[in-house]
Amino acid sequence: MAEKILFSNSASLPLLISGVVLKGQREGTALGFPTANLKLKTEISSGIYAGQTKFGEKIHISAIYIPPNGKILETHLLDFIGDLYGQTIEVVIEKKIRESRPFKTKIELLRAIKEDIQMIRNFYREKSG
Repeated sequence: MAEKILFSNSASLPLLISGVVLKGQREGTALGFPTANLKLKTEISSGIYAGQTKFGEKIHISAIYIPPNGKILETHLLDFIGDLYGQTIEVVIEKKIRESRPFKTKIELLRAIKEDIQMIRNFYREKSG
């Protein structure tokens, strides 16, 4: 099942996308930040986003990555341990944190991921008031 766009203006946020989680290359898992991947049919600007991921009745704050090729959405559910392969999820993209950029070393990448996650936690902490 391809993703279903429920709000489709890519220039506007929030943006809600749903679909079945696909197996990826497990690069995020190897780095300690596993992701649930959805195939995209709609162009979304690449970058790192704050969002929420829902499966069943559970909602998790998420760090979302749209790579420059724009063919997939990768969502890392904060404080979640489990396997979502084959499950239908909904991802709400709420705020762009930064542009996508290459990193020279794995250490630089890991540092940036940790900073992104902290910014996302702060965004939701401030949002909830």
